[in-house]
Amino acid sequence: MGKPKDRLYVNVKKLKQNNLACMAEMMNALTCLKDNNFTTEKCGREITQVNTCTTAQGKKNNPVTINYHLQRLAKGRF
Repeated sequence: MGKPKDRLYVNVKKLKQNNLACMAEMMNALTCLKDNNFTTEKCGREITQVNTCTTAQGKKNNPVTINYHLQRLAKGRF
């Protein structure tokens, strides 16, 4: 099957990336909810900030790669 790895490697670059978008807004909303006994009426501003942040992030379109085009041409779709 193969040789077992002696050591596991953790990619530190992935951990350092800013993939925690909207974290500050989410923490503000959760803190507000906790302080106000989880009533959403009092934390409307914070919740709307989280919603606007998440919609602004949206789904990022990945660029179309050369492999996609090669596979498309190989299947006969033009």
